[in-house]
Amino acid sequence: MRPTRRSLRAWLGLLLVASLPAAAQLPEATVELSPELIGVSELAELRVTVHSPSLETMEPPRFLLDNLEELSGPETAVGTRDARGGRTIVFRWVLRPHHVGRARVYGLRVSAGSRRLELPVRRLEVQALPTGQGPIRARPPEPSPAHPARPTTPPPREPHAPTEPRVFLQAEARPARPWLGEQVEYTLYLYYQSDVHSIRPLELPDFDGFWAEEISVPGKAPGEVVSSGGERFERAVMLRRALFPLRAGSVSISPVSAEMVATGADGRGRSLRRTSNTIELEVRELPEPAPESFYGTVGELELSATLEPPTVAAGEPVAWVVRATSPGRLGLVELPAPDLGPSLADAGGDEPSSERRVARGRIVETRTWRRWLVPQQAGPYRLPPIEIAAFDPGTGSYHEVRADAPELLVSPGGGAEPAAPEPRSGERTVGTTAPPNRAGNHRALLLGLLVALAGAGLTTPPGRRFLRRAARRLRLGKDPVFERLEAEIENAFALPTTAASVAAVEAAWRSFLAERHPELAALPARDWSRALGPRRRRTAAEAQRFAEDLELLRRAPRLADAEALKTAVSHRSRDLARELRRHGSG
Repeated sequence: MRPTRRSLRAWLGLLLVASLPAAAQLPEATVELSPELIGVSELAELRVTVHSPSLETMEPPRFLLDNLEELSGPETAVGTRDARGGRTIVFRWVLRPHHVGRARVYGLRVSAGSRRLELPVRRLEVQALPTGQGPIRARPPEPSPAHPARPTTPPPREPHAPTEPRVFLQAEARPARPWLGEQVEYTLYLYYQSDVHSIRPLELPDFDGFWAEEISVPGKAPGEVVSSGGERFERAVMLRRALFPLRAGSVSISPVSAEMVATGADGRGRSLRRTSNTIELEVRELPEPAPESFYGTVGELELSATLEPPTVAAGEPVAWVVRATSPGRLGLVELPAPDLGPSLADAGGDEPSSERRVARGRIVETRTWRRWLVPQQAGPYRLPPIEIAAFDPGTGSYHEVRADAPELLVSPGGGAEPAAPEPRSGERTVGTTAPPNRAGNHRALLLGLLVALAGAGLTTPPGRRFLRRAARRLRLGKDPVFERLEAEIENAFALPTTAASVAAVEAAWRSFLAERHPELAALPARDWSRALGPRRRRTAAEAQRFAEDLELLRRAPRLADAEALKTAVSHRSRDLARELRRHGSG
């Protein structure tokens, strides 16, 4: 039977298809950039998967980066030959962002022999705060003949090698035997030998027995290399707190529990739960007796006193500024009322301000007091020194720190008399009267100073500030509700026990708030500051300080002398009442 023309054409077509080389087919490729949102301190992963129908040589893909840089890669994983004679290759890079904003990978090209494949652009967003998605990467080993920098295939693993990731939490606190009120540095570390992709805290310490303040931890920065148990680990800080012991004796800090996902030795992610160690501290009691000028500051103390400005004319106000700096708590420190004499009028002081910074893992506070003085006569003035006692943990003893202000030089003002000579000891001054009753003549003194400042033209900014303060004081008359509150607080601190005094102070405030500020009456003292809102920032700040000192008195009556704590809370209470009175209930 002779073949027909149609059957010949079919056989020729089959022969042509069979003769085409498999390499004529283009490779297939996909690209992934993850995660889509990362923090500026976190890392991203670029993964390019290529399936080639042939076994010809393939170079790593090429690409361009915008707001990204290569941290490591490419890591190459080559699959086995499939049934069609092809293979799959995975290329992987770890990328790091430069700054907050958009980032992209573009210009991606895959080359297989003489053929090229263009891949689409991939983008992500970089924000300032960490998201918790970016992996914490363990550093690769340093390049060496035994460990090539970029192996093309993963090294073979032993058949029974452990796959559990080497990750654990470790808590540390120092010093281990602090004194009562001394700052303790608490740090929670994460030790890891493999990549940790996410961490979720489950249980955090309540720090019972401590006054705790948070120390911010920067984003997930690369960890430091340390040795633990003879093994090499990387260590990253997870949590930091400044702790101030509130009671003496044995005190424990409960452990931290967290869930995390880490890469095991087999390259797979594993969900883990890790718990840190419990910390035991032995808090030492402060020795007795304590100096009268000790207000609970434990640690180094720096003290200074200045005059702003150091030279004024008679009748002009001058600021007496005292600054204390210490890693110990300064919230209970109260400067004593100075004995200034009749020629130097005391116009009161501003609320103390505080600034905090972190130095060598500790919180260091600087507290500033500003008191306004008005010299009545020309001449030099020597202000009394300021003395505050602190406890030195290194020597285990108290020491007093003294600050002397520079001499105040006062020039004659409009119609001012020169300063009269000071009488010698035991001599009576002729033509002088007893010091005026401040309670009875306070408004008259302020009125006289107000007129003097107005006549001087208020040429200096301190003068204008003093004028506004004096005018506000003159507008405030007597108020029986405020007077009753002050009387009840004074009676509260005459009670025999600290607990009874605290309860009586709270009852007095609730009675007052129910009448004048009902929006605060039902709230605990710690919530008054938030309820006052940003429009009354100064009053809110005073409420916050009052709540802190009241809580300290309730929980830690032995942190300093009980009477000193009561005095501090009494002053805070009076200052808060005055702030509420000045600014009203609006």
